[in-house]
Amino acid sequence: MRPLPVPGDLLAGKYTVVRALGHGGMGVVYEAEHARLGQNVALKFLKPEHVEIAQDLARFEREARAAATLKSPHVVRIYDVDTTPEGVPYIVMELLAGHDLSQELRRRDDVPLAEVVDWMLQVCAAMGEAHARGIIHRDLKPSNVFLCEGGEQVKVVDFGISKLLASGEFTGSSSALGTPQYMAPEQLRGSRDVDGRIDIWAIAIMTYRILARRFPFAGETPAAIAVSIVTEEPTPLAQHRPDLPPTFCDALMRALVKLPSGRYRTVFELAEALAPFGSGKHAAPRASSPSLASLPSASVRDVDPPAASGRAVSEVTVGATELVVPGLAPKRRWGVAVLAGAVMGFLTDFMFGNLLQRVAYDLLAARHPNVLKWQGDRYFHTLRRAESILFGLLLVALLGVDMYTTLIIRDPIADQARANATTDLALATDSISRAQGAAAAPIASQLRDLDARITAEERRIASANPGLQKLIRDD
Repeated sequence: MRPLPVPGDLLAGKYTVVRALGHGGMGVVYEAEHARLGQNVALKFLKPEHVEIAQDLARFEREARAAATLKSPHVVRIYDVDTTPEGVPYIVMELLAGHDLSQELRRRDDVPLAEVVDWMLQVCAAMGEAHARGIIHRDLKPSNVFLCEGGEQVKVVDFGISKLLASGEFTGSSSALGTPQYMAPEQLRGSRDVDGRIDIWAIAIMTYRILARRFPFAGETPAAIAVSIVTEEPTPLAQHRPDLPPTFCDALMRALVKLPSGRYRTVFELAEALAPFGSGKHAAPRASSPSLASLPSASVRDVDPPAASGRAVSEVTVGATELVVPGLAPKRRWGVAVLAGAVMGFLTDFMFGNLLQRVAYDLLAARHPNVLKWQGDRYFHTLRRAESILFGLLLVALLGVDMYTTLIIRDPIADQARANATTDLALATDSISRAQGAAAAPIASQLRDLDARITAEERRIASANPGLQKLIRDD
Protein backbone atom coordinates (compact mmCIF):
# COMPACT_ATOMS: atom_id res chain seq x y z
CA MET A 1 0.00 0.00 0.00
CA ARG A 2 1.32 3.44 -0.95
CA PRO A 3 2.11 5.57 2.13
CA LEU A 4 0.58 8.91 3.01
CA PRO A 5 2.86 11.80 4.00
CA VAL A 6 3.73 12.58 7.62
CA PRO A 7 4.28 15.98 9.26
CA GLY A 8 7.56 17.49 8.09
CA ASP A 9 7.45 15.98 4.59
CA LEU A 10 8.09 18.39 1.70
CA LEU A 11 5.90 17.85 -1.36
CA ALA A 12 6.57 19.23 -4.84
CA GLY A 13 9.46 21.18 -3.35
CA LYS A 14 7.13 23.77 -1.81
CA TYR A 15 4.45 22.28 0.48
CA THR A 16 5.58 21.33 4.01
CA VAL A 17 3.08 19.03 5.73
CA VAL A 18 2.11 20.41 9.16
CA ARG A 19 -0.59 18.15 10.61
CA ALA A 20 -3.55 15.93 9.77
CA LEU A 21 -6.92 17.68 9.89
CA GLY A 22 -9.36 14.85 9.27
CA HIS A 23 -10.47 12.15 6.90
CA GLY A 24 -13.56 11.00 5.04
CA GLY A 25 -14.65 7.96 3.07
CA MET A 26 -12.03 8.34 0.34
CA GLY A 27 -9.77 11.23 1.33
CA VAL A 28 -7.45 12.47 4.06
CA VAL A 29 -6.89 16.19 4.61
CA TYR A 30 -3.67 17.73 5.93
CA GLU A 31 -2.63 21.25 6.75
CA ALA A 32 0.50 22.36 4.93
CA GLU A 33 2.57 25.53 4.53
CA HIS A 34 3.82 26.94 1.27
CA ALA A 35 7.60 27.08 1.78
CA ARG A 36 8.13 30.28 -0.20
CA LEU A 37 4.93 32.23 0.42
CA GLY A 38 4.38 31.21 4.02
CA GLN A 39 0.70 30.65 3.20
CA ASN A 40 -1.13 27.77 4.86
CA VAL A 41 -3.15 25.50 2.56
CA ALA A 42 -5.07 22.24 2.79
CA LEU A 43 -3.86 19.11 1.03
CA LYS A 44 -6.49 16.50 0.29
CA PHE A 45 -5.05 13.06 -0.49
CA LEU A 46 -6.83 10.09 -1.97
CA LYS A 47 -6.53 7.22 0.48
CA PRO A 48 -3.94 4.66 -0.69
CA GLU A 49 -6.47 1.83 -0.81
CA HIS A 50 -8.49 3.80 -3.36
CA VAL A 51 -5.60 4.76 -5.65
CA GLU A 52 -5.75 1.45 -7.52
CA ILE A 53 -9.50 1.71 -8.04
CA ALA A 54 -10.05 3.47 -11.35
CA GLN A 55 -13.55 4.70 -10.47
CA ASP A 56 -12.37 6.29 -7.19
CA LEU A 57 -9.38 7.88 -8.88
CA ALA A 58 -11.63 9.34 -11.57
CA ARG A 59 -13.98 10.69 -8.91
CA PHE A 60 -11.07 12.34 -7.08
CA GLU A 61 -9.83 13.96 -10.29
CA ARG A 62 -13.38 15.06 -11.11
CA GLU A 63 -13.66 16.89 -7.81
CA ALA A 64 -10.52 18.90 -8.56
CA ARG A 65 -11.55 19.64 -12.13
CA ALA A 66 -15.09 20.67 -11.22
CA ALA A 67 -14.21 22.88 -8.26
CA ALA A 68 -11.27 24.52 -10.05
CA THR A 69 -13.58 26.04 -12.66
CA LEU A 70 -15.70 27.82 -10.03
CA LYS A 71 -14.78 31.29 -8.78
CA SER A 72 -17.66 31.86 -6.36
CA PRO A 73 -16.66 32.97 -2.84
CA HIS A 74 -19.01 30.26 -1.62
CA VAL A 75 -17.02 27.38 -3.14
CA VAL A 76 -13.71 26.15 -1.68
CA ARG A 77 -10.86 27.37 -3.90
CA ILE A 78 -8.56 24.90 -5.70
CA TYR A 79 -4.94 26.01 -6.20
CA ASP A 80 -3.14 22.98 -7.60
CA VAL A 81 -3.24 19.23 -8.28
CA ASP A 82 -0.25 16.92 -8.03
CA THR A 83 0.94 13.42 -7.14
CA THR A 84 3.40 12.27 -4.47
CA PRO A 85 6.54 10.35 -5.53
CA GLU A 86 4.74 7.21 -4.32
CA GLY A 87 1.87 7.86 -6.76
CA VAL A 88 -0.78 9.20 -4.35
CA PRO A 89 -2.75 12.09 -5.94
CA TYR A 90 -3.61 15.16 -3.91
CA ILE A 91 -5.43 18.47 -4.30
CA VAL A 92 -4.04 21.75 -2.98
CA MET A 93 -6.96 23.85 -1.77
CA GLU A 94 -7.95 26.75 0.39
CA LEU A 95 -7.51 26.10 4.11
CA LEU A 96 -10.83 26.75 5.80
CA ALA A 97 -11.21 27.71 9.47
CA GLY A 98 -14.49 26.62 11.01
CA HIS A 99 -16.64 23.49 10.86
CA ASP A 100 -19.28 21.91 8.67
CA LEU A 101 -23.02 22.34 9.03
CA SER A 102 -23.56 18.85 10.47
CA GLN A 103 -21.30 19.74 13.43
CA GLU A 104 -23.20 23.00 13.90
CA LEU A 105 -26.50 21.14 14.07
CA ARG A 106 -25.14 18.80 16.73
CA ARG A 107 -24.27 21.83 18.85
CA ARG A 108 -27.54 23.72 18.40
CA ASP A 109 -31.09 22.43 18.73
CA ASP A 110 -32.86 25.53 17.48
CA VAL A 111 -31.55 27.67 14.62
CA PRO A 112 -33.49 30.85 13.75
CA LEU A 113 -35.23 30.89 10.38
CA ALA A 114 -33.33 33.98 9.19
CA GLU A 115 -29.97 32.34 9.89
CA VAL A 116 -30.96 29.16 8.05
CA VAL A 117 -32.13 31.18 5.04
CA ASP A 118 -28.83 33.13 5.03
CA TRP A 119 -26.92 29.85 4.84
CA MET A 120 -29.05 28.50 2.02
CA LEU A 121 -28.85 31.71 -0.02
CA GLN A 122 -25.07 31.28 -0.06
CA VAL A 123 -25.43 27.64 -1.08
CA CYS A 124 -27.75 28.79 -3.88
CA ALA A 125 -25.11 31.32 -4.97
CA ALA A 126 -22.46 28.58 -5.15
CA MET A 127 -24.69 26.17 -7.05
CA GLY A 128 -25.94 28.93 -9.35
CA GLU A 129 -22.43 29.36 -10.75
CA ALA A 130 -21.87 25.59 -10.83
CA HIS A 131 -25.10 24.99 -12.77
CA ALA A 132 -24.27 27.80 -15.18
CA ARG A 133 -21.03 25.95 -15.96
CA GLY A 134 -22.89 22.66 -16.41
CA ILE A 135 -21.84 21.14 -13.05
CA ILE A 136 -24.33 19.40 -10.74
CA HIS A 137 -23.12 18.61 -7.21
CA ARG A 138 -25.42 15.56 -6.61
CA ASP A 139 -24.40 15.19 -2.93
CA LEU A 140 -25.42 18.38 -1.15
CA LYS A 141 -25.86 17.69 2.57
CA PRO A 142 -24.86 19.37 5.87
CA SER A 143 -21.42 17.73 5.99
CA ASN A 144 -20.63 19.24 2.55
CA VAL A 145 -21.62 22.76 3.60
CA PHE A 146 -18.81 24.46 5.55
CA LEU A 147 -19.41 27.31 8.01
CA CYS A 148 -16.35 29.51 8.04
CA GLU A 149 -15.07 30.95 11.27
CA GLY A 150 -17.58 33.49 12.54
CA GLY A 151 -20.52 31.45 11.25
CA GLU A 152 -21.65 33.87 8.54
CA GLN A 153 -19.83 32.80 5.36
CA VAL A 154 -20.74 29.44 3.85
CA LYS A 155 -18.74 27.39 1.35
CA VAL A 156 -19.78 24.28 -0.55
CA VAL A 157 -17.20 21.48 -0.61
CA ASP A 158 -16.74 17.98 -2.08
CA PHE A 159 -17.67 17.92 -5.75
CA GLY A 160 -16.45 14.33 -5.93
CA ILE A 161 -19.57 12.84 -7.51
CA SER A 162 -20.58 15.92 -9.45
CA LYS A 163 -21.99 15.47 -12.94
CA LEU A 164 -20.52 17.52 -15.78
CA LEU A 165 -23.52 18.26 -18.00
CA ALA A 166 -21.57 19.72 -20.86
CA SER A 167 -19.60 16.54 -21.49
CA GLY A 168 -22.12 14.07 -20.08
CA GLU A 169 -19.37 12.78 -17.82
CA PHE A 170 -20.22 11.26 -14.46
CA THR A 171 -19.51 8.15 -12.42
CA GLY A 172 -21.33 4.99 -13.45
CA SER A 173 -23.77 4.41 -16.26
CA SER A 174 -26.98 4.78 -14.28
CA SER A 175 -26.00 4.28 -10.67
CA ALA A 176 -27.75 6.33 -7.99
CA LEU A 177 -24.89 8.22 -6.34
CA GLY A 178 -25.35 10.44 -3.32
CA THR A 179 -26.74 10.28 0.22
CA PRO A 180 -30.24 8.69 0.10
CA GLN A 181 -31.85 11.05 2.62
CA TYR A 182 -31.03 14.06 0.43
CA MET A 183 -31.57 12.50 -3.01
CA ALA A 184 -34.41 13.42 -5.37
CA PRO A 185 -36.73 10.68 -6.73
CA GLU A 186 -35.17 10.76 -10.21
CA GLN A 187 -31.70 10.49 -8.67
CA LEU A 188 -32.72 7.46 -6.59
CA ARG A 189 -33.99 5.77 -9.74
CA GLY A 190 -30.49 6.10 -11.18
CA SER A 191 -31.67 8.20 -14.13
CA ARG A 192 -28.96 9.60 -16.40
CA ASP A 193 -31.21 12.52 -17.29
CA VAL A 194 -30.85 14.47 -14.03
CA ASP A 195 -30.23 18.21 -13.90
CA GLY A 196 -29.76 20.99 -11.36
CA ARG A 197 -33.17 20.39 -9.84
CA ILE A 198 -31.75 17.49 -7.83
CA ASP A 199 -29.54 20.06 -6.08
CA ILE A 200 -32.61 22.25 -5.51
CA TRP A 201 -34.27 19.23 -3.88
CA ALA A 202 -31.22 18.64 -1.63
CA ILE A 203 -31.15 22.29 -0.53
CA ALA A 204 -34.83 22.05 0.41
CA ILE A 205 -34.23 18.81 2.35
CA MET A 206 -31.38 20.45 4.29
CA THR A 207 -33.54 23.46 5.11
CA TYR A 208 -36.44 21.25 6.20
CA ARG A 209 -34.24 19.07 8.40
CA ILE A 210 -32.58 22.04 10.13
CA LEU A 211 -35.91 23.67 10.94
CA ALA A 212 -37.97 20.56 11.74
CA ARG A 213 -35.08 18.47 13.18
CA ARG A 214 -36.32 15.57 11.06
CA PHE A 215 -36.61 14.53 7.44
CA PRO A 216 -39.81 15.14 5.44
CA PHE A 217 -40.00 11.45 4.55
CA ALA A 218 -40.49 8.75 7.17
CA GLY A 219 -38.17 5.76 7.51
CA GLU A 220 -36.02 4.05 10.12
CA THR A 221 -33.15 3.39 7.71
CA PRO A 222 -31.73 5.19 4.67
CA ALA A 223 -33.21 2.47 2.43
CA ALA A 224 -36.67 2.93 3.95
CA ILE A 225 -36.38 6.70 3.51
CA ALA A 226 -35.39 6.17 -0.13
CA VAL A 227 -38.52 4.07 -0.75
CA SER A 228 -40.61 6.74 0.96
CA ILE A 229 -39.09 9.49 -1.20
CA VAL A 230 -40.05 7.65 -4.38
CA THR A 231 -43.52 6.46 -3.33
CA GLU A 232 -44.90 8.91 -0.74
CA GLU A 233 -45.58 12.63 -0.38
CA PRO A 234 -43.44 14.69 2.05
CA THR A 235 -44.92 15.72 5.39
CA PRO A 236 -45.71 19.46 5.19
CA LEU A 237 -43.21 21.56 7.12
CA ALA A 238 -46.06 23.49 8.74
CA GLN A 239 -47.15 20.29 10.46
CA HIS A 240 -43.91 20.22 12.48
CA ARG A 241 -43.34 23.99 12.67
CA PRO A 242 -46.71 25.77 12.76
CA ASP A 243 -44.90 28.87 14.03
CA LEU A 244 -43.15 29.44 10.69
CA PRO A 245 -44.71 31.78 8.09
CA PRO A 246 -47.09 29.83 5.84
CA THR A 247 -45.67 31.53 2.74
CA PHE A 248 -42.20 30.27 3.64
CA CYS A 249 -43.46 26.72 4.20
CA ASP A 250 -45.27 26.78 0.86
CA ALA A 251 -42.19 28.14 -0.92
CA LEU A 252 -39.99 25.41 0.54
CA MET A 253 -42.43 22.58 -0.18
CA ARG A 254 -42.53 23.57 -3.86
CA ALA A 255 -38.89 22.48 -4.07
CA LEU A 256 -39.96 19.00 -2.86
CA VAL A 257 -42.42 18.23 -5.65
CA LYS A 258 -41.68 14.75 -7.02
CA LEU A 259 -41.88 15.72 -10.68
CA PRO A 260 -38.84 17.91 -11.51
CA SER A 261 -41.09 20.08 -13.67
CA GLY A 262 -43.06 21.11 -10.60
CA ARG A 263 -40.01 22.45 -8.76
CA TYR A 264 -38.16 25.72 -9.26
CA ARG A 265 -36.35 25.73 -12.58
CA THR A 266 -33.14 27.18 -11.15
CA VAL A 267 -31.51 27.80 -7.77
CA PHE A 268 -31.94 31.50 -8.46
CA GLU A 269 -35.72 31.08 -8.38
CA LEU A 270 -35.44 29.14 -5.12
CA ALA A 271 -33.25 31.89 -3.66
CA GLU A 272 -35.78 34.56 -4.71
CA ALA A 273 -38.51 32.65 -2.87
CA LEU A 274 -36.44 32.23 0.33
CA ALA A 275 -34.74 35.65 0.45
CA PRO A 276 -37.63 37.58 2.09
CA PHE A 277 -37.24 35.41 5.19
CA GLY A 278 -33.50 35.99 5.63
CA SER A 279 -31.76 38.59 7.77
CA GLY A 280 -31.05 40.85 4.81
CA LYS A 281 -27.28 40.40 5.07
CA HIS A 282 -27.26 38.21 1.96
CA ALA A 283 -29.26 39.11 -1.13
CA ALA A 284 -30.71 36.47 -3.40
CA PRO A 285 -28.11 35.58 -6.06
CA ARG A 286 -28.99 36.39 -9.64
CA ALA A 287 -27.94 34.74 -12.86
CA SER A 288 -25.08 36.63 -14.50
CA SER A 289 -24.54 33.98 -17.18
CA PRO A 290 -26.67 31.36 -18.93
CA SER A 291 -28.26 29.29 -16.21
CA LEU A 292 -29.45 25.76 -16.10
CA ALA A 293 -32.72 26.83 -17.67
CA SER A 294 -30.84 27.16 -20.98
CA LEU A 295 -29.87 23.50 -20.92
CA PRO A 296 -32.08 20.89 -22.64
CA SER A 297 -34.03 19.85 -19.56
CA ALA A 298 -37.74 19.83 -18.77
CA SER A 299 -39.24 23.10 -17.60
CA VAL A 300 -42.69 24.39 -16.67
CA ARG A 301 -44.87 25.89 -19.38
CA ASP A 302 -45.28 29.27 -17.65
CA VAL A 303 -42.33 30.71 -19.62
CA ASP A 304 -41.92 31.06 -23.36
CA PRO A 305 -40.03 28.17 -24.95
CA PRO A 306 -36.71 28.97 -26.63
CA ALA A 307 -38.20 29.31 -30.10
CA ALA A 308 -35.36 31.51 -31.26
CA SER A 309 -32.93 28.66 -30.88
CA GLY A 310 -34.63 26.77 -33.68
CA ARG A 311 -34.99 23.65 -31.56
CA ALA A 312 -38.21 21.70 -31.63
CA VAL A 313 -40.40 21.82 -28.54
CA SER A 314 -42.56 19.02 -27.21
CA GLU A 315 -45.56 19.77 -24.97
CA VAL A 316 -46.96 17.06 -22.73
CA THR A 317 -49.54 17.54 -19.99
CA VAL A 318 -48.95 15.56 -16.78
CA GLY A 319 -51.70 16.18 -14.25
CA ALA A 320 -51.99 19.96 -14.02
CA THR A 321 -48.46 20.63 -15.26
CA GLU A 322 -47.65 21.22 -18.90
CA LEU A 323 -44.06 20.35 -19.71
CA VAL A 324 -41.90 21.93 -22.37
CA VAL A 325 -38.94 19.80 -23.39
CA PRO A 326 -36.57 21.53 -25.82
CA GLY A 327 -34.85 19.28 -28.30
CA LEU A 328 -37.01 16.24 -27.56
CA ALA A 329 -40.00 16.97 -29.82
CA PRO A 330 -41.20 14.01 -31.90
CA LYS A 331 -40.48 14.42 -35.59
CA ARG A 332 -43.73 14.32 -37.55
CA ARG A 333 -42.89 12.77 -40.91
CA TRP A 334 -45.63 14.54 -42.92
CA GLY A 335 -43.71 14.36 -46.20
CA VAL A 336 -43.13 10.64 -45.86
CA ALA A 337 -46.79 10.03 -45.01
CA VAL A 338 -48.08 12.09 -47.97
CA LEU A 339 -45.71 10.33 -50.36
CA ALA A 340 -46.71 6.92 -48.99
CA GLY A 341 -50.40 7.82 -49.33
CA ALA A 342 -49.93 8.99 -52.91
CA VAL A 343 -48.08 5.79 -53.86
CA MET A 344 -50.73 3.61 -52.21
CA GLY A 345 -53.53 5.55 -53.88
CA PHE A 346 -51.87 5.27 -57.30
CA LEU A 347 -51.35 1.53 -56.87
CA THR A 348 -54.94 1.10 -55.71
CA ASP A 349 -56.26 3.00 -58.72
CA PHE A 350 -53.96 1.14 -61.11
CA MET A 351 -54.80 -2.31 -59.75
CA PHE A 352 -58.50 -1.95 -59.02
CA GLY A 353 -59.68 1.09 -61.00
CA ASN A 354 -59.89 -0.63 -64.38
CA LEU A 355 -61.35 -3.74 -62.78
CA LEU A 356 -64.03 -1.67 -61.06
CA GLN A 357 -64.88 0.10 -64.33
CA ARG A 358 -65.06 -3.21 -66.23
CA VAL A 359 -67.38 -4.81 -63.67
CA ALA A 360 -69.64 -1.73 -63.72
CA TYR A 361 -69.66 -1.72 -67.54
CA ASP A 362 -70.66 -5.41 -67.73
CA LEU A 363 -73.46 -4.94 -65.20
CA LEU A 364 -74.84 -1.95 -67.02
CA ALA A 365 -74.55 -3.66 -70.39
CA ALA A 366 -76.44 -6.74 -69.14
CA ARG A 367 -79.23 -4.97 -67.25
CA HIS A 368 -79.56 -1.45 -68.65
CA PRO A 369 -78.13 -1.26 -72.16
CA ASN A 370 -80.09 1.94 -72.94
CA VAL A 371 -78.75 3.71 -69.83
CA LEU A 372 -75.24 2.67 -70.78
CA LYS A 373 -75.74 4.09 -74.24
CA TRP A 374 -77.05 7.51 -73.19
CA GLN A 375 -75.63 8.07 -69.64
CA GLY A 376 -72.48 5.94 -69.53
CA ASP A 377 -70.17 8.92 -69.16
CA ARG A 378 -72.08 10.13 -66.10
CA TYR A 379 -71.77 6.79 -64.31
CA PHE A 380 -68.08 6.42 -65.10
CA HIS A 381 -67.48 9.97 -63.79
CA THR A 382 -69.18 8.92 -60.52
CA LEU A 383 -66.88 5.92 -60.29
CA ARG A 384 -63.82 8.14 -60.71
CA ARG A 385 -65.07 10.38 -57.87
CA ALA A 386 -65.47 7.30 -55.66
CA GLU A 387 -61.86 6.37 -56.40
CA SER A 388 -60.70 9.87 -55.40
CA ILE A 389 -62.62 9.67 -52.13
CA LEU A 390 -61.09 6.25 -51.45
CA PHE A 391 -57.62 7.72 -52.10
CA GLY A 392 -58.28 10.62 -49.69
CA LEU A 393 -59.49 8.29 -46.92
CA LEU A 394 -56.41 6.14 -47.36
CA LEU A 395 -54.13 9.20 -47.09
CA VAL A 396 -55.88 10.38 -43.89
CA ALA A 397 -55.55 6.90 -42.39
CA LEU A 398 -51.81 6.83 -43.10
CA LEU A 399 -51.33 10.27 -41.53
CA GLY A 400 -53.25 9.12 -38.47
CA VAL A 401 -51.07 6.04 -38.08
CA ASP A 402 -47.93 8.19 -38.44
CA MET A 403 -49.09 10.64 -35.76
CA TYR A 404 -50.03 7.80 -33.40
CA THR A 405 -46.67 6.04 -33.71
CA THR A 406 -44.79 9.34 -33.35
CA LEU A 407 -46.68 10.99 -30.49
CA ILE A 408 -47.72 7.92 -28.50
CA ILE A 409 -45.36 5.04 -29.15
CA ARG A 410 -42.16 7.06 -29.61
CA ASP A 411 -42.82 9.91 -27.15
CA PRO A 412 -39.73 10.07 -24.89
CA ILE A 413 -41.66 11.69 -22.02
CA ALA A 414 -44.27 8.94 -22.08
CA ASP A 415 -41.49 6.33 -22.15
CA GLN A 416 -39.81 7.96 -19.14
CA ALA A 417 -43.13 8.18 -17.28
CA ARG A 418 -43.80 4.49 -17.91
CA ALA A 419 -40.28 3.59 -16.77
CA ASN A 420 -40.66 5.70 -13.62
CA ALA A 421 -44.03 4.14 -12.84
CA THR A 422 -42.56 0.66 -13.24
CA THR A 423 -39.69 1.54 -10.90
CA ASP A 424 -42.08 3.03 -8.34
CA LEU A 425 -44.22 -0.10 -8.45
CA ALA A 426 -41.19 -2.35 -7.99
CA LEU A 427 -39.94 -0.31 -5.03
CA ALA A 428 -43.39 -0.26 -3.43
CA THR A 429 -43.83 -4.01 -3.97
CA ASP A 430 -40.43 -4.68 -2.45
CA SER A 431 -41.25 -2.48 0.54
CA ILE A 432 -44.59 -4.24 1.08
CA SER A 433 -42.93 -7.66 0.81
CA ARG A 434 -40.33 -6.72 3.42
CA ALA A 435 -43.05 -5.34 5.69
CA GLN A 436 -45.11 -8.51 5.31
CA GLY A 437 -42.06 -10.65 6.03
CA ALA A 438 -41.23 -8.63 9.13
CA ALA A 439 -44.83 -8.89 10.38
CA ALA A 440 -45.10 -12.63 9.66
CA ALA A 441 -41.83 -13.60 11.35
CA PRO A 442 -43.08 -13.22 14.98
CA ILE A 443 -46.31 -15.08 14.17
CA ALA A 444 -44.40 -17.96 12.58
CA SER A 445 -42.13 -18.13 15.63
CA GLN A 446 -45.12 -18.26 17.97
CA LEU A 447 -46.73 -21.02 15.89
CA ARG A 448 -43.54 -23.10 16.03
CA ASP A 449 -43.38 -22.67 19.81
CA LEU A 450 -47.03 -23.66 20.15
CA ASP A 451 -46.54 -26.72 17.96
CA ALA A 452 -43.55 -27.80 20.03
CA ARG A 453 -45.55 -27.39 23.26
CA ILE A 454 -48.46 -29.44 21.88
CA THR A 455 -46.12 -32.23 20.77
CA ALA A 456 -44.43 -32.29 24.18
CA GLU A 457 -47.81 -32.40 25.93
CA GLU A 458 -48.98 -35.27 23.72
CA ARG A 459 -45.88 -37.26 24.58
CA ARG A 460 -46.32 -36.58 28.31
CA ILE A 461 -49.94 -37.72 28.26
CA ALA A 462 -49.10 -40.80 26.20
CA SER A 463 -46.25 -41.84 28.53
CA ALA A 464 -48.53 -41.47 31.58
CA ASN A 465 -51.33 -43.57 30.02
CA PRO A 466 -50.08 -46.80 28.42
CA GLY A 467 -53.60 -47.70 27.28
CA LEU A 468 -53.97 -44.41 25.45
CA GLN A 469 -50.56 -44.92 23.88
CA LYS A 470 -51.75 -48.33 22.57
CA LEU A 471 -54.90 -46.76 21.10
CA ILE A 472 -52.78 -44.14 19.31
CA ARG A 473 -50.54 -46.85 17.82
CA ASP A 474 -53.56 -48.91 16.74
CA ASP A 475 -55.17 -45.85 15.19
